Amino acid sequence: MGEPLLSSSPFQGSQPARLWIGTYDLNGTMVGERDVAQLSKWFLAQKTREYDVVVVSLQGTRTPRKTSRAYSGPLEAVVKKCLNLVAEDTSSEYSLLSSCQESGTHLMVFVNSSIPFRITEVEAATVVLRRSTFSEKRGAVGIRAAFNKTTVCFVTAKFSGGFADYDERNREYATIAEGLQFATNLRGIDDHDAVFWAGNFNYRIGLRWDVVMDRIKRAEDEGSEELRVLYDNDQMAVHMRAGLAFSYYTEAVVRFAPTSTFQVGSDAYQTESIPAWTGRILCKPLKAKQVAYDSVGEVRISDQRPVYAAFELEVSPQEKILNRKPVPQTEKQAQPRVEETALGKDDLTLRSPQPPAPKSSVPTVPLEASIRVETWSRDRNLQLTHEFLHEMRNGKYWQTKKHRRRVRVAILDSGIDMAHPEIATRSERIVDTFCPIPGLEDQGNQDKGGHGTHIALLLLQIAPMVDLYIARVFEDAKGITDDYVGCAILHAVNGWQVDVILMSFGFKFWVPSISHTIRVAAFNDVLMFAAASNEGANADIDLAYPARETNVFDIRATDHLGNRYMYNPPWDAGARWTFATLGEKVLSAWTEGQMLPKSGTSMAAAIAAGTGALLLDFSRLPALKGQAPRHLEHVASFDGMRLLLEACSSRTPDNLLYIKPWLVFSKKGFDRGRIANYIDDVLDEHFG
Repeated sequence: MGEPLLSSSPFQGSQPARLWIGTYDLNGTMVGERDVAQLSKWFLAQKTREYDVVVVSLQGTRTPRKTSRAYSGPLEAVVKKCLNLVAEDTSSEYSLLSSCQESGTHLMVFVNSSIPFRITEVEAATVVLRRSTFSEKRGAVGIRAAFNKTTVCFVTAKFSGGFADYDERNREYATIAEGLQFATNLRGIDDHDAVFWAGNFNYRIGLRWDVVMDRIKRAEDEGSEELRVLYDNDQMAVHMRAGLAFSYYTEAVVRFAPTSTFQVGSDAYQTESIPAWTGRILCKPLKAKQVAYDSVGEVRISDQRPVYAAFELEVSPQEKILNRKPVPQTEKQAQPRVEETALGKDDLTLRSPQPPAPKSSVPTVPLEASIRVETWSRDRNLQLTHEFLHEMRNGKYWQTKKHRRRVRVAILDSGIDMAHPEIATRSERIVDTFCPIPGLEDQGNQDKGGHGTHIALLLLQIAPMVDLYIARVFEDAKGITDDYVGCAILHAVNGWQVDVILMSFGFKFWVPSISHTIRVAAFNDVLMFAAASNEGANADIDLAYPARETNVFDIRATDHLGNRYMYNPPWDAGARWTFATLGEKVLSAWTEGQMLPKSGTSMAAAIAAGTGALLLDFSRLPALKGQAPRHLEHVASFDGMRLLLEACSSRTPDNLLYIKPWLVFSKKGFDRGRIANYIDDVLDEHFG
């Protein structure tokens, strides 16, 4: 059979179960006899041998609640007919072992009449992800069985769509992983020897449409290796490595073109949707070899393409074998035998399995993720960070609440890439731009280096409801001057009338002109955050400028455990207030539609500024039940914000105040009244 995609161990003393697993989103298309010829191409694509078990996962089946049960029979009959057309040259036939559906998601398991092992303990279970309508079908289905003594579980689902809705998709994965249970001994998905997921998981590619199409075209001409850039920017691949979804699971490297979204009946992709690998198949086998993973472009029933995978799963030996009498065959036609295809390791390779992430009933979400990165450690702090960001992205405490005025944040950096997919989905939050650099006015705020875009998206992850004002003060790190910075600060204060200014850059020496504008900003109660510097103890100074200004929050970086970042400048271990937060390997937007992990106090300053903006944003909400809080107006002051940031922090062994926003927000359950009282109590210690 050639080099396997996945191999845990060779089979010893037992015959493997040969599995074929496929997934296809019909997108509401009613499948009937007329589609047998097309669907058969899906099952014929890997006809190098017979399979003992065939698992068919369908999403978007046209099954309104009132007629779903009546429709399931014909659908199963169509699939069964396709399978038996494929098996015409043998004396065996496929029969339906189990079938179950929920809200437009259908899972069927067929078995060959000559399977060499016993199948017992067959059971199905479902999970409703959301109340479904005819146009929005949201459900998950699981079917389990024992192959001899080896327990196997198959799961299918259709996750939420939308380019930026990966946090919702991660949440839905967590809901299914925790909530799908079988009646027998209350077994869950993870209580099986082998688990296979096949479905439309709807994760997208984090690149622009034209970049994706260019790579697809190049792959057609030069080979599938050209798809590597797309795979490196695939959201699901990164989320798996970050432990945010499908922990423990493995997926073979995708070497076929994106399977979504096409013009129906055509091989042309839709121009309004970025192509993506939405249909995926993953496994967590005990001992298995994966021998195929591909899509079938000839099947054009819907706007997507079907995907299939083939496995050989080691089954524990058992004395008794299930003997099924062959079903009599009629009018069997002779068909040439297809020679077994060798799959070389250069054609099909596999990512290494993912290390485990902590199980949690609360779903997690990444800062941003669209590239392959090294595995993060799984710990409680990282988990809480992601949970907090999930709550922020959902905007729980903003719903149905009216602000007096949105918080305005000015970012002084290298500009912003408005064409980046993640920025484009948040374009309404970018209110205005400004560029004081002579000769660059015609380029506006277009970010050529990526730093400003990275910072802007990161801040919006923490405080998604603020208004951003972008000032481009340098084209690259070497081109920054005090004149541009001073001009931008005055424009932010007097022109934009912002509440927060973020400066993720630094000078080596004190700059008088900037010092003057900072005093103007402080006089107008503008909160300012700056990066401490990234030169460690080798720097000529202990702290960069303007981070060393007394009216500016200087922010240092840590890893996700709160350990200090190695390039932090020195600090006074006896000082009361030295703030730091996550700044190492932080994923966010970069140039050319990419998502890249970056490290430094710049990233930490953005997270700290976002936390400050979030606290300030909260203080702008109307008073609870007409009772004006005593001290919320002090949130906008330097001393008030310093007290609140301290309340959001825990001290590290190095005496850094490690900012963890959930200490105030998630701890209080996003109850507006309790958070207001808590903030008032914190401020009362100083202003009361």
